[in-house]
Amino acid sequence: MAEGQSVDLQHWMQCYAFDFIGGITFGSPVGFLESGGQDIDGIMKSLEDSTAFSTLGGIQPLLIPLFFALFGSPVRGIQAFSAKLKNKAAASGGDAGKDRGETFLSKVNQARDRDPEAYKVYHMDVACDGNVAAGSDTTSISLTSALYYIVTTPGVLNKLRDELSAVGLLDEADKCIEFDQAQKLPCLRYCIKEAFRIHPATGLPMWRQVVGEGFTLAGLDFPPGTILGINSWVAHTNTSIYGCDADVFRPERWDPAVTPPEQLAAMENDYLPFGAGTRTCIGKHISHLEMVKLLPELVRRYDFEPMETKFDYQNIWCVKRKSFMCKLRQRVDTPKE
Repeated sequence: MAEGQSVDLQHWMQCYAFDFIGGITFGSPVGFLESGGQDIDGIMKSLEDSTAFSTLGGIQPLLIPLFFALFGSPVRGIQAFSAKLKNKAAASGGDAGKDRGETFLSKVNQARDRDPEAYKVYHMDVACDGNVAAGSDTTSISLTSALYYIVTTPGVLNKLRDELSAVGLLDEADKCIEFDQAQKLPCLRYCIKEAFRIHPATGLPMWRQVVGEGFTLAGLDFPPGTILGINSWVAHTNTSIYGCDADVFRPERWDPAVTPPEQLAAMENDYLPFGAGTRTCIGKHISHLEMVKLLPELVRRYDFEPMETKFDYQNIWCVKRKSFMCKLRQRVDTPKE
């Protein structure tokens, strides 16, 4: 990338997220970043098509047979791509990236070795396919949102850099910030938390069915069988919980020194970027890891000049910016790469 070139950060964040989940799952990055951002084997398009199919089918299940007749299986591209990566890992002896610890694939192989009757090849395939399908879109949306608000909200970028400087990490760009170091940066934590709040990746409710004898909520009685759900975009802009500036990116609202404990507890209770309860997203810690690792590296290495501040969104299952064009310039006080 040439110095000062305008790039689509939404696309590059998805490339990063795909490579990251590929490394965790199969032992080595998929190759999106190394390829210069190419859509390898059309997997990004396959994922987009699968999401549209699944979302529309979930809302109107009677149309699913018609969708299958018209478009075929919505996951065939994902399955083929995942199988290719599994075969690549097997060809390398199954220990690609072994020096970095066990992979997800090695874990599921061990589970099958322990009990091949209970844990069949099908279960292994579904587990790996799920990582490929769910591991890039949502995280890239959250990364892009966080970066956008960090660089466009007055004072936030400088606060992050001041925090990095205070612990001696701002100008050590010749080595990566470790996860444990990044976890100890409160301003970074608040920025990530606020980014998840103001732009949750998913745009549909997490539906639940009322069971037992029924359910009473906010003075309303719901009989058994009622389908209930709340959109996280609605929950996260509840002014009675988050204040009159609920539609504003303000990371310090999560600071215990700023917000009273009772309000913080209410905010946490109303916070749904990954769902809630027993069906919380099982990949949320991986998503958080990706953001904690990448964001401080970007803000200490680059200056940003957003080329667009109004966006077109693709709102199917995920609420995704179609692009975020931005000029990046390497900071003069960091070592050249």
